[in-house]
Amino acid sequence: MNNVSNLTSSSSTIKPTPYRVQNYLVIWVDGNIDQASQDCQNTMAELRSIVKEVNVCTTSAQCIEILDDLDDEKAFVISSGALGQRLVPDIHRMPQLDTIYIFCSNKAWHEQWAKQWPKIQGIFTSITPICDSLKLINCEKNTFTFMDYYLSKLPGVGRFTGPRHFQILKNYAPSLTLFGAAALIYCLYITDWKVTNTRIPIYGRKFDEMKRVAMIDKHGQKAVDEGTASDD
Repeated sequence: MNNVSNLTSSSSTIKPTPYRVQNYLVIWVDGNIDQASQDCQNTMAELRSIVKEVNVCTTSAQCIEILDDLDDEKAFVISSGALGQRLVPDIHRMPQLDTIYIFCSNKAWHEQWAKQWPKIQGIFTSITPICDSLKLINCEKNTFTFMDYYLSKLPGVGRFTGPRHFQILKNYAPSLTLFGAAALIYCLYITDWKVTNTRIPIYGRKFDEMKRVAMIDKHGQKAVDEGTASDD
């Protein structure tokens, strides 16, 4: 029996959700995983509700093989402490690897060596905070996807990605959250572009345009075009 298990959600057991992270997968590496146990099955069900695909490995070599085979996908690796200490140096520089979670019972011991590896999110003795972290990343990825979608529909504004525009917005509104930025971009999308375009030469004015977006008032009215009236 192959020790590498590929587990994807089934429509009969896990209700499909549009909020799962797309093009991301989880690799769970632990030589002592018992997939027949109820605890393991519960953990797998929770992970599958967050990411599209979960792979279970019992050796470091199996994990490396999966990472090597990835093309456009990114991976979150959940590793036991014992395997992780040997595995992390071999995979840390791989571009396919996004984040590493060390899942073990001896947190203090493994925190010492884990400090030198930036991709390690932390040492966890429970699967719950790991799942919470994955959910947060899920929200961020979907928010950027949302931003990219609406930015692509704005005349002359869709050249950059959601993350790039978010940083531009932060320059003008440092306290702006990611979700607030998404809301601002959506508000911009639903405004009357036939009116706003007569006053704003968008091409070559990307930074000024994003500043205008950040000026949308708290009542949800149209953004204030700061400093462009003289250009009419």
